[in-house]
Amino acid sequence: VPSLGLHVLPAAVTALRQRQPALGVELRSVHHHEVFARLYERDCELAIVYDPQPQPRLQVIELVRAQLMVLAPIGLLGTPGQAVGLDALQGRPMVGLTSSGPLGELFAAAVEQAGVVLDEAVTSQTYAIGAALTAHGAGPCVVDEFTARAHASAQLGVHPLRPALEFPVCCVHLEDRPLSPAASQLIDAFQAVIATLRNGSHAPA
Repeated sequence: VPSLGLHVLPAAVTALRQRQPALGVELRSVHHHEVFARLYERDCELAIVYDPQPQPRLQVIELVRAQLMVLAPIGLLGTPGQAVGLDALQGRPMVGLTSSGPLGELFAAAVEQAGVVLDEAVTSQTYAIGAALTAHGAGPCVVDEFTARAHASAQLGVHPLRPALEFPVCCVHLEDRPLSPAASQLIDAFQAVIATLRNGSHAPA
């Protein structure tokens, strides 16, 4: 998951290696539809994904429930932290996301159900670039909460959606290949970083 790879996993890996300096860790970012093939081919021990579909021989562990959020210039949509409905985005130039993954499908379904027409004059395939476009004045964007929180600043505020659009963040691995102690420790560090990020800090406790 690129957004986690940019903001959460680096902090988790750093915290883990501070406790175990001799430990080697390799991180890879792959497309959602390639994850299961990589696991079946034993190209990696585990993957962290959003809302995985059940697959034969795979064990799924839900790590945390997260949500989509709006990243917008301070004051544009009210006080940072204030929840906004999708109707607050209608008619505003905003940054659209062309991802066809589970989060893109979740957001598209919510927009269709709400009957909202969005003015997505600029689009991006990644949340990080979408957030960067928002920072440069291209309009608000809807991204996963980890990307949103990581880009919050004196200029950019984060707004939960109302109603919330939630999704699970899961660890997946082969059933016949239980997680190693090091992998389990990485997952623990990952969850600790998420808790810290949600508390408004940028470094793991």
